[in-house]
Amino acid sequence: MTPEKFQELRELYIEHVSNVVTTTGGMFPHITVIADDKDNAASMIHIPLPDEFMANNDTKDEFIDRILPEIVEKLHKDEFTPHAVAWTSECWMRVIPKEDQDKLVTGGWQSFPKKEIVFVSIETADKTDVITYDIIRKGMKVDKEGDMIEDVELKENSPEENPGQINGRFSQLFNKFRKK
Repeated sequence: MTPEKFQELRELYIEHVSNVVTTTGGMFPHITVIADDKDNAASMIHIPLPDEFMANNDTKDEFIDRILPEIVEKLHKDEFTPHAVAWTSECWMRVIPKEDQDKLVTGGWQSFPKKEIVFVSIETADKTDVITYDIIRKGMKVDKEGDMIEDVELKENSPEENPGQINGRFSQLFNKFRKK
């Protein structure tokens, strides 16, 4: 995959995430692998995480420890070569001013306001990009089919507002998908 093709797919993916949130009112947690298939055609493989695996820490660990290796094995068997892995989810993020960063260690961080966001982490062999969008819920509206849907707007956060280094069970996913 050329760098230009990767950038095109990356931008297409981010646009897709934005469209899903603004047309459905939310974002389901999922992993997306940007890869070449066995014929060197650029591909995006979306792996939704079923609700039962997002229920608690134990079920999330089960997904990462038991289910994800099976998915990786299947992709390798099907001769996909990953170039990037994205982790995307709707979540809550606390906003802690720099002058109060010490509260991360000493406690009291729970008193800071939280905001609902869409979180996108795109990992490659060289780096991890984190993009977040504030979810602004404006009420309900009628879609073109006449159904009531949530009216949602996204506001992209500046790079300074995004978390820097991320850690947790859904970080370092690219390394799990990399062929050994």
